[in-house]
Amino acid sequence: MSNKKSNCWLSLYKKIVRSTYKETNFVQQLCLTIIDKLFIALLIVAAVSCINIYQEKIKAKELFSNEIAKRRVEVISTIWTRMFEWESAINDVIVQASEIHKTYENDPKLEQTELKTKVKPLFDKAVKLREGIKPIVENNFFWLGKNLSKEFNEYHNNLVDLFNAASKSEKDKYYEATKRINASRPDVDTILRKIGK
Repeated sequence: MSNKKSNCWLSLYKKIVRSTYKETNFVQQLCLTIIDKLFIALLIVAAVSCINIYQEKIKAKELFSNEIAKRRVEVISTIWTRMFEWESAINDVIVQASEIHKTYENDPKLEQTELKTKVKPLFDKAVKLREGIKPIVENNFFWLGKNLSKEFNEYHNNLVDLFNAASKSEKDKYYEATKRINASRPDVDTILRKIGK
């Protein structure tokens, strides 16, 4: 049935076209040709416009993705820098306390006085840095994502263990925490690969 309908439409179209060309003069044929060419030109313009719109949407998505990636790298860099500053502050406390302990090993009173005057400011700085890191990691969960957030929290917890062990002079816990820190410390290549995923 549909075949008969399509044949019917095709024969009707042929009759209209034949009758149009038989009854038209040169001016009418020229007008039909011009209209035909204009219609084709409009189709081409419409197709090119659609392609341009599509390309602009792709560029906008890429630009948006690039801006998000830049922001993400900034946040990770900030957190990473703060963690390493804190780790450095902890190491400063440990080194200074070790030097004082070695120097004043035979004089506990003088050792305590030196610890209070030289190590206490370093210790306070380390405490202040510690308090500032956890909220930054928690507040930037969106930019870090689940996996990086988990890794930064693990690294943070290892630094807390190191800090607590050093402040309480627990050597075994200190060495254990140092090993965990070295194992969990993020490196640039690993972070960049995870950002790219």
